[in-house]
Amino acid sequence: MRVIWAYGATDPETETSVEQHVKRGTKSVILLEPPVDRDSLPHDVQSFSLLNKAVRLPKQETYYWCQMYKTPALKEKKKHHVVKFGPLLQRTSRGIVHHMVVFACYGQLADAFHGMGYPCYTDQEPAELASCQHAVATWGIGGGDFYFPDNVGFPIGGDGDPTFFRLETHYNNPTLREDIVDNSGITFWYTGTPREMEAGILGVGYEVSRMLIVPPKVDAYLITGVCHPRCTEQAVPEHGIHVFANMLHTHLLGRKVRVRQFRNGTELDTLGRDEHFDFNYQQVRLAAAESTIHQGDTLLVECEYDSSERENVTFGGIDTKNEMCMAWLYYYPKSEFASCGSAIHPIKSVRALKAIDIDKTVFARPPRNGEQSWFDAVSGLHWKKEDVDALQDIQTKVRILNQCLGRTTSFYTNVWLETEFPLESYASLDQVDTCKDEEEDPFPNTDHGVNSGVGVASLSLSVMLLLLSLSS
Repeated sequence: MRVIWAYGATDPETETSVEQHVKRGTKSVILLEPPVDRDSLPHDVQSFSLLNKAVRLPKQETYYWCQMYKTPALKEKKKHHVVKFGPLLQRTSRGIVHHMVVFACYGQLADAFHGMGYPCYTDQEPAELASCQHAVATWGIGGGDFYFPDNVGFPIGGDGDPTFFRLETHYNNPTLREDIVDNSGITFWYTGTPREMEAGILGVGYEVSRMLIVPPKVDAYLITGVCHPRCTEQAVPEHGIHVFANMLHTHLLGRKVRVRQFRNGTELDTLGRDEHFDFNYQQVRLAAAESTIHQGDTLLVECEYDSSERENVTFGGIDTKNEMCMAWLYYYPKSEFASCGSAIHPIKSVRALKAIDIDKTVFARPPRNGEQSWFDAVSGLHWKKEDVDALQDIQTKVRILNQCLGRTTSFYTNVWLETEFPLESYASLDQVDTCKDEEEDPFPNTDHGVNSGVGVASLSLSVMLLLLSLSS
């Protein structure tokens, strides 16, 4: 909820002598969040900061900057545990730094990468850094410090721990200011006394790509990202993983976010829930009670959007005016499991939109005479209620593209799977579109089985990068 506050310059002398309030504002808070003992840090705690290096913002609304760091040399060459992290924001950048994510790199990288900075998601990114996609710390605007539970820490400094970190910063600059030079970043507090459990982070939701489509002029439109039971069957350890915190994420249109969990056809308690999502308050939140994800569980990330003030369709993507639907789940014990996401291929969406001539629409090559790209076709559609209803209806009634990724490997990528939703409100399997999709293959040069390469993402970006490259 958002609290309105105000106070005066002096304390009132009596109950009736309240002076005019000269200080006022608003603050987003979660009143029912579990309390945190902020004095519980270990006696030997130390800290290091990963900071941007004089990043001059260009004259554009959305800008992503990536900064590389070699894992700091610790005084003692042994395993340590991170027990707290939080933002270190430059005063002049407050409100402009929208979110920051720290990704871990595993394996050997050249020392020359230390200190390197470059615009994220561009051809300026060195190929050697493509595997640095495992999120280890997340912060969003309005959020504060995050304290790990007393028995949990994130490991650094030991064998198999991160060798480099990459700080990704999303700048939201709607007034196109050119006078900002930013040095913000993230601070980590760590201890040389390892805790009982080591933490991992799992990214779940809808793939960050143009395949996420929100029609205009709709006050409640639902997008569903699926972590399929095939993925949890392969990626979750035998005894499960225990979720103790979450961070939910959409952009400007997001109003509600839920992370739902199903086991053997039965819905369990939500893993994360915000029925009043605030774009300007995105905080890692401790769960009131831990939940366990077992092999074969289904996870759904549901995002409800309000596009009633948008004149045009909104696509998924990394820009602030694009949309996302995702969640990061903090869990223990640490495992290889890092990312699970889904998307509906645009040929399914266009097929549902009867006003578009699918025979003159292309999906994975430049258009030729008389043709148009699917992106242009959807962008130019004059939306009617039946179009919105048709697109909403297929969210749970068509086969999906699913990805299941680890920190250093892939369980599988770009696999067509049935939407096996266990609730009556979703389509049963005999209603699912079971047509063969080989001719609709959006990845004609890739293997739909297990990917032997290392294409790891916090939420996989491989789909996004392909779709961004398609003609529009």
